[in-house]
Amino acid sequence: MEKERDDTFCTPAKHSRQTKTDIHQQEISTFVFVGLTGSALLPLNPSILEISLLAIERSDILLLAGQGLPRALNRLTMTFKPHRSPIPIRVMENTDLLDSSVESSHAINDEDFTIINNFIERLPKPVCLVSYTAEIYDYKVIRKELNRLDRNINNSGLLCTSLRKAVRQFRPNLESYELNNVYRVVCKRKSEITEESAENVVRMLTEIVSCIPGTIGWIDRNFELF
Repeated sequence: MEKERDDTFCTPAKHSRQTKTDIHQQEISTFVFVGLTGSALLPLNPSILEISLLAIERSDILLLAGQGLPRALNRLTMTFKPHRSPIPIRVMENTDLLDSSVESSHAINDEDFTIINNFIERLPKPVCLVSYTAEIYDYKVIRKELNRLDRNINNSGLLCTSLRKAVRQFRPNLESYELNNVYRVVCKRKSEITEESAENVVRMLTEIVSCIPGTIGWIDRNFELF
């Protein structure tokens, strides 16, 4: 009999479930900042074109205190072909991701999610995904891809949160909560990052967290099971 997989992306029945209350008894150990480029907006059926994960341990973020980027030791970036070619012009303009950039790639598949899972599994736990658009886009697109591949995510400990919600609470008077504007204002950057590649998004998220005191504590209190 084939050995049963013990990974983050599997059917919930294979694992004992943990509740949010159970996990609240521990501080989050690792924050995985998520940048994602999709081929379309929702409610269309976007595929993942690019995903970037940057894992930073709690102590490194707390020591950072707005002094720049930490020395991140765990990073994963992957690009994929869209399910339906070509890459939309809007996406190419915003991210500089071209059809030629993914010519030798394939649409995201089961093996790719295994790579992502293995990346997450090796991190100190509990692990929390941190995305800006979160439930508005990123997590929905990831779940749609998982459903397409007939894979599920268990409830045994992978957490997720929305950084946009935290920014709204800590900076309630911003004129715009578009990511580039938040990055420019909060991190006091003279110019915006115009290219919204997955890696640039991850960089902005990391700096925003380091520049807003109290964000880590907010995430400890405002997460969900993925």
